[in-house]
Amino acid sequence: MTEEQANKKIAEDLKEFFAVRNLDEAEVYFTSLPAIHHFRLVDKFTSRAVEAKEADGQLLADFFARAVEKGLCSSAAFEEGLTPIAEIIDDIAIDAPKAMSIYVKV
Repeated sequence: MTEEQANKKIAEDLKEFFAVRNLDEAEVYFTSLPAIHHFRLVDKFTSRAVEAKEADGQLLADFFARAVEKGLCSSAAFEEGLTPIAEIIDDIAIDAPKAMSIYVKV
């Protein structure tokens, strides 16, 4: 899967995840995506959640906890996906005051 294909799939999964809100169905987002692109999913989903409602942040935290528990995504992929957000979270928090608390949950 190319980077472009992965980004397209992740964008579709992102829309579905926050619309459907089903953790069981969400597991396939990691399993159907090559591991080399897992960090992209973590980054995109987290970017969306920190600028959204707390309920979205909790949903994402639950999804990521399940992914860790079931071994769907490596800790290295989580670290690589979360680092870019960590570097700009203070700037995000200016426009989205709950961003930091949501990021901490994730």
